[in-house]
Amino acid sequence: MIDDDADIRGLVAEYFGKNDIRVSTGCSGREMFELFDREAIDLVLLDLKLPGEDGMQLARALRER
Repeated sequence: MIDDDADIRGLVAEYFGKNDIRVSTGCSGREMFELFDREAIDLVLLDLKLPGEDGMQLARALRER
């Protein structure tokens, strides 16, 4: 999950964690790509209004990758 709001990241991670789903979080596109380099990722939740970045641009970059 990539979101610049730490409270939202925490809430989502806690919710999924309580349902036995492992969640990796980051606050920027750079952190998202670092996660992809380190871990196997099955699903991405992106904030569409990241500061300085657009979630749709990041989604397109992921598809190209």
